Amino acid sequence: MPQTREHLILAKQIGISNIVVYINKVDAADQEMVELAEIELRELMNSMGMEGDKIPFVSGSALCALEGTKPEIGRDSIMKLMEAVDSYIPDPVRALDKPYLLPIDSVYSIPGRGTVVTGRLDRGVIKKGMECELIGYSKKFKSTITDIKAKCLNLGIEMFHKTLEEGQAGDQMGALIRGIKRDELRRGMAVCKPGSIDAHDQVEVQVYVLTKDEGGNGKPFTTNHALMMFSKTWDVSASVLIVDKDMVMPGEDSRFMLKLIKTMFMEQGQRFTLRSGSTTVGTGVVTKILPNMSPQERERLMMGAKKRAKLEAKKQDEQNKAQQK
Repeated sequence: MPQTREHLILAKQIGISNIVVYINKVDAADQEMVELAEIELRELMNSMGMEGDKIPFVSGSALCALEGTKPEIGRDSIMKLMEAVDSYIPDPVRALDKPYLLPIDSVYSIPGRGTVVTGRLDRGVIKKGMECELIGYSKKFKSTITDIKAKCLNLGIEMFHKTLEEGQAGDQMGALIRGIKRDELRRGMAVCKPGSIDAHDQVEVQVYVLTKDEGGNGKPFTTNHALMMFSKTWDVSASVLIVDKDMVMPGEDSRFMLKLIKTMFMEQGQRFTLRSGSTTVGTGVVTKILPNMSPQERERLMMGAKKRAKLEAKKQDEQNKAQQK
């Protein structure tokens, strides 16, 4: 069950703690095979630190439910599945009392009207007419969420084709931004309350390096390792500096310092993943915000490895000559 293992690994990485399992296609297997699949899945979940013995399992056939045949494994199994979801999975906690934060998923432009950004409101409450700040990728703008209407489409704050007076944490929504052009924004930036969150390019983090079995590439981390950092809806290249070690092996949990080539909105406790190419190699959390890099530090970060090595060698030679004098 490689695909099921991959799904469970992803769920663990992003912090999902409540899972309901639906064993599909029981119309194509006998009862013994279904029971064996459930036992194997529970053992797999237990081995990954999940409560496999307590997780609800429902077996049935989605095809029978769709076609309206064999209701005992079709329609009835779907109803049991939804009952298990309602009883086992708690309602998400909405952080309504915090300053609003809307990570941008997509950006659209409507000529003569303005720029529309869409995404899921991460926290807080957002209303028409509120001042906002757009931040990310070393950019920062101030604007206002407006109440402008276009043909057959109400803009301002909209969710599933409904115009809203306000959006709350957890809502998938769109907002019209005044005075900002489409090409000034991109996916990965955020709409936030002015001054509520800052952009940073240097953070201290706690990272777990994935093993080969967990979907990683099985290679160790070394200092100056270049990876892509993914958090919220943004991704940016980052340089890894290992704290108190020379190397971190797969399966280890370690403290890193990450230097980003662009300043991105981040705060303590924010979760992220690290990827090398298309492979997820680590997952972690921001533990400390560090001062942003100076222009000289940023210039050095943007250098190639060979040029950086030459610069360090030259600096070392100058120090040696100074000591000899």
